[in-house]
Amino acid sequence: MCKGTEAPAPLAWDLQQHGRMWRLAVELSEMPELELAPEALRLLPAPDKRPVMLPVPEHARPLDPDKARCTFSRARSKLVVEWPCSSNDSVAAHQEPEERTLAQDQVESTSALQQEERHQQESK
Repeated sequence: MCKGTEAPAPLAWDLQQHGRMWRLAVELSEMPELELAPEALRLLPAPDKRPVMLPVPEHARPLDPDKARCTFSRARSKLVVEWPCSSNDSVAAHQEPEERTLAQDQVESTSALQQEERHQQESK
């Protein structure tokens, strides 16, 4: 296989609404190069890998790149992108969190994000 043509591995990710914010957590081994757009995230995991487009689900759009906040935890191997909900999302706030997949419906639901939130709340 030629350099740079390797197919990207499926990404496990989780999208949840927390109050007035959307929180998208993506499991990654290292911090990727990241581009944000209102309808998608473009991840470049490594220079020799192909970019991965992660579409933002319609109900969580638009993702405002100017108001988004990105953090990466090496300990948890997780990239977290947060952005404000639009005014149309108030109905969705009362629904259960939704998990989605990028490649062939391979979603790995994790409790790590919930544990991270509990840890953050306990440390306040």
